[in-house]
Amino acid sequence: MKKRYYLLLGLLLLGLCFGYIVGNGQTYTLKVNTAGMGEIIDFHLDKGEQIVKITDTSVDGDSFYITLQSVSKGKDTLVVTGKNSGYLETVYVHNFGIITINIFYGRFNGGRIIPVGFAVYLAVILWGTLKKYRQNMKESMYQYQNIVMLGLIIFILPLLLDLIVFTAGYQGLDSSVRSLVGTISQFAVVALPIAFVVFVIVTVSNIQLMKKEGRSWTNMLGAILGILLCLSTILPLITDYYLYWFNPVIDVHNQNHPIGYIFNVLENMILIEVGYFECILLASIILSIKAARHVPSFDKDCIMILGCQIREDGSVTPLLKGRADRALEFARMQKEKTGKDIVFVPSGGKGDDEIISEGEAIRNYLVSTGIDENRIIVEEKSVNTRENFSNSVTLIKEYFGGKDPVIAFSTTNYHVFRSGILARQLGINAEGIGSPTKNYFWINAFVREFIATVLYGWKIHMAVTFINVFTNALMQQLLFISNNR
Repeated sequence: MKKRYYLLLGLLLLGLCFGYIVGNGQTYTLKVNTAGMGEIIDFHLDKGEQIVKITDTSVDGDSFYITLQSVSKGKDTLVVTGKNSGYLETVYVHNFGIITINIFYGRFNGGRIIPVGFAVYLAVILWGTLKKYRQNMKESMYQYQNIVMLGLIIFILPLLLDLIVFTAGYQGLDSSVRSLVGTISQFAVVALPIAFVVFVIVTVSNIQLMKKEGRSWTNMLGAILGILLCLSTILPLITDYYLYWFNPVIDVHNQNHPIGYIFNVLENMILIEVGYFECILLASIILSIKAARHVPSFDKDCIMILGCQIREDGSVTPLLKGRADRALEFARMQKEKTGKDIVFVPSGGKGDDEIISEGEAIRNYLVSTGIDENRIIVEEKSVNTRENFSNSVTLIKEYFGGKDPVIAFSTTNYHVFRSGILARQLGINAEGIGSPTKNYFWINAFVREFIATVLYGWKIHMAVTFINVFTNALMQQLLFISNNR
């Protein structure tokens, strides 16, 4: 579904909800529990029938029902006097004659349509996102857009489930707003253990990485992200605790104080954003692992082996050997399954500190395992992954007489997803297979995928942030008005 259709659907649901409320909200039947009140002696409105009028009454056991109908905009008090005690209820009449009870945005007839409408809207967004995600995955898993959509699905699903549960116990617009704000903001609080676990894991892995590979900002990305996640989640809670218990200037217990509402907007905004980006991080990890563990279909004509640093003597490093061994393993599996041989394409140029090219080093290793040189195409000019693909495909097409062969590629597990995206950007339809590596490598690499995803989908993330700020400000404004009338 296109974005404008979501906007039109939102406006349509808003109009339907408004029309339903206007059509049903001009009357309200109030239930008064008379247990302990004794016999009802009197009931009346302080202002007579200027604001509302009583159109019907009935008794059912310990319940006394009074039906009210709006007359004009204003505020009145309903008084019910029993033999033993009394009962008071504040009644508001808004524009279009809508009656609310107890507080300014309290219970009103037909109000349940609001959470129902919002749940329907979220369900449609969830369904549309899930449908698009499945279509994209069938087309190619190697898309940053898939991470964004999966993150949105993870973010929306618990909100929708909580909203459905809340709708069953609906208690009015004011309580709806409070519940929705609380649900969204508590999402990040519930996810705090996840953030802490991520922080511990990536910090430990980053310490190992820096010991092995040296200190650099790139090698510290995981720990930095973990710290930010924890601080972003805990800081609003600490600030809230300080304001409530130790601040002598701002009394946030005073619900009529505007500063309390402003702080709530900021607090909820931070918590929602943290929860949202935790979902994007989780989606990045899920799809990166899925790409790394994916086994291509056994119909390949050739498999590229993406190069990396070789040893001083020209032999392959354990990391590069793992990529070559994974390609050999796939070739063996395909031969066993289909009987089809595969052509190997080792790819990688010669660095300034290398005595031969990476492609040549991989070729030598393949030959040492018994692979026929006629089944090897060496690419020796590329200096990065993008060139690995573009240069190799040129050689592959020459080898196959200009045809478009079916291609796979082998790289380290943390590199599969990003490599697949680069291949797709070049118009190359290739499936990847990942070789294992040390945990401290791939954990930090997954963090880089998350950062790349955030940068790729910055427009979507900005839109979510805008909706977050606007919705929070609107809801807190409603609560502020409700408590000051």
